[in-house]
Amino acid sequence: MEYNPQLSISGPGPAPEGAGFVQSSKMKPKLLIRDLHVLLLISISLCLTGQPLSAEPEILGWLEGAYLQPWGVRVRARLDSGALTSSMDAENIRLFKRNGAEWVRFHFPYGEREGYEHGFDIERPLLRQSRIKLREGGLQRRYVIKLDVCVSGKTSAIELSLVNRSNLNYPMILGREALAGRYLIDPGQTFLGRRTCPRKLVEPLHGSE
Repeated sequence: MEYNPQLSISGPGPAPEGAGFVQSSKMKPKLLIRDLHVLLLISISLCLTGQPLSAEPEILGWLEGAYLQPWGVRVRARLDSGALTSSMDAENIRLFKRNGAEWVRFHFPYGEREGYEHGFDIERPLLRQSRIKLREGGLQRRYVIKLDVCVSGKTSAIELSLVNRSNLNYPMILGREALAGRYLIDPGQTFLGRRTCPRKLVEPLHGSE
């Protein structure tokens, strides 16, 4: 038998339980660092989403169906890990008071298949105003609301900034705050999510997503 110094035990008699395991004091700092990393990831997930980090985040494509609740209206949403916050298309944005609190009313011009021929109005409490840095330079002030959005069968209350996206390809962007701890993005795929979100169709679906 080949001699292995780590498995060598001095003295006669049977080997004690755990023989062959060499404990090194260098392992403890590594274990502590790893544990701290895990705790840090959990803390970040709790701060961003209010939910613990999922053991296996669901893999979605860069483009998915997002369902606005409780209307059951589906729109295409671009999943963008390069954006921190999420945003949605909004027209005729107005600030108003309700019971002494600030609310936002805006028009969402989608939902024809769900019976909203010209879209519908949404009213939500104002969470805050954010300042977004524009690519062409300067800052843009936006109202931020919270809205229930279902993606791949999971409904979450997501913070969304309101902006006119009529000249852009997709009416909704889901950023890192909405994705953290829940989803990973496969940039080469689209529509990997489950189609189990509530939807209120008034006409049959034809064609692709």
